[in-house]
Amino acid sequence: MAIIAIRQGDYEKAREIGKKFENYAPIQSQMATIATKQGDYEKAKEIGKKFRDDAPIQSQMATIAIKQGDYEKAKEIGEKFRNHAPIQSQMATIAIQEGDYEKAREIGKKFENYAPIQSQMVTVATKQGDYEKAKEIGEKFRNHAPIQSQMATIAIQEGDYEKQEK
Repeated sequence: MAIIAIRQGDYEKAREIGKKFENYAPIQSQMATIATKQGDYEKAKEIGKKFRDDAPIQSQMATIAIKQGDYEKAKEIGEKFRNHAPIQSQMATIAIQEGDYEKAREIGKKFENYAPIQSQMVTVATKQGDYEKAKEIGEKFRNHAPIQSQMATIAIQEGDYEKQEK
């Protein structure tokens, strides 16, 4: 019900549900979503402090840290949740922004079947001019729209307009 209320923009109704389930992480994750959407990062962080071992909530905390430019805080979360793909995707984002492509590639190797991270690997490959590696990833993820969008961009850069249209 909380998710439905949020999708309908009825944050008050969602918060009422949240008050009833203050110790239930999945609903509190939705409360953190509302707080973040409304720019109330402090409220979201309070939830994060209460649910330090919940990966989805900590993923939101990493997002907030990144938005606030606190990469070190985000990296602390990444260290704690080394096997949680969404959080590691955020770590790849930081690595790419910092120009540490080797670190990003390490994450990519560990999560070679997680499309969002592989999309980041396409970004790394294209930044380094390794279009063959990018295309290899594109072949593996033929049904992932963001990666296929990147493939279209590569085709345009290479002047292969026929492939881009496909």
